[in-house]
Amino acid sequence: MSTQRPKTISLRELSKTVDAAAKAAAEKHNLKFDPGLVVDWTILGRILRELEGVDAAAANQAAVDLTKAVSGAHAELSQGTPGGPEPALFGRRGILICGFIPGPIELKE
Repeated sequence: MSTQRPKTISLRELSKTVDAAAKAAAEKHNLKFDPGLVVDWTILGRILRELEGVDAAAANQAAVDLTKAVSGAHAELSQGTPGGPEPALFGRRGILICGFIPGPIELKE
């Protein structure tokens, strides 16, 4: 088991990067996201606003695009995760989060 402490990342900077990546992915894939970063116990990303008629392949590709943009701007997200953060979609009760699963990190303000 690793005793290495997780990298710390600024929540403000991460949020700015996700905002820009979500805007680009929304335009590219014709999707609408709710504002604000979702920080869940396993996934970081944005909530897709309108699910009706959303193409699953477009949502998946948006997660890939978002992950690439965030990985490029925040190398510390790749620590402890071979290959870096993993694109992910999480759906429950009519909500779909489009984002990524990072390596072990600590968020700070």
